[in-house]
Amino acid sequence: MSGSDMCQRQLDTLNRLLAMLGDKPAMGDVLQDTASKFGKIGETIGKLMPTDAWKGDASSAYGKQNVAHKTATFKAAKKKKHKKS
Repeated sequence: MSGSDMCQRQLDTLNRLLAMLGDKPAMGDVLQDTASKFGKIGETIGKLMPTDAWKGDASSAYGKQNVAHKTATFKAAKKKKHKKS
């Protein structure tokens, strides 16, 4: 096999891989936008805590679950930001 044949095979392989990625692979700015959305969702969830008018086990369970969701969304936002770099 000549050098040019090897280069052509490599080029063909790379073109097939690129075709599998689609016309435009996602760039880092997409991840940054997603991170921003997760951050906004986390802020919104944080505002949904039970008020003083809601007391009891259900209020406590709802509040704990809200904190868990808020924490998860902020973690997801941080991961998306870090993947950009």
